[in-house]
Amino acid sequence: MTKPFKAPEPDFDRLAQQTHTAFAAGERRVDAFYKHTYPVILRECSKLAFDGMELDYQQTQVCLLLVYSWMSPSRLDKKVTWAQYRSACAPLDRMKHHGSCTLADVNSAVELVNDSVVGASKFLHFVAPQQFSIWDQHVARYCGFDHRYQYDSPDLYAAYVDWLRSRPISEQAVTLTAGLLGVTPEGQQLRCKEFLLFQAGLKLKTAR
Repeated sequence: MTKPFKAPEPDFDRLAQQTHTAFAAGERRVDAFYKHTYPVILRECSKLAFDGMELDYQQTQVCLLLVYSWMSPSRLDKKVTWAQYRSACAPLDRMKHHGSCTLADVNSAVELVNDSVVGASKFLHFVAPQQFSIWDQHVARYCGFDHRYQYDSPDLYAAYVDWLRSRPISEQAVTLTAGLLGVTPEGQQLRCKEFLLFQAGLKLKTAR
């Protein structure tokens, strides 16, 4: 069981309207690189079977490189060994197909992905977008964690995922936010919730 996650209760309808207004006014935008590469990385990561086979091991390494294109200026400087991949297969299979978010399974993903909680969160999101959400400094700021030593934590990420899954979001807010992201609304509830928290955290940063 993950520890309780405490953060301001998000009003996603209000956040969606505020974000849409900021985009319409030209105050915010989604970088074209992220908009265009999102479906590509999603497609490639969806192919991962975590079956312990050589071909899937090679595809996992390719997907990690793609995910780290979203991590600038961070670099993927830890090579995934065959042994690390094999030991991570069972946890990643549970996470992909059953949404497992135990601390042990999250730790396996972090160890595979450059020992980075943020990097692992992005990898897991692309592997299972309906089960896992991205966790980064702006989302963490909204949730009340300003410093890396606070939010770079596997158990905090596991608790955040459980928390965000349980937060309600209306169909209207999903549709509005998906339009900004350039994705179809189906299966993108977690992505839309995370994006709205990201925008709220970014707003907090600029207000300080």
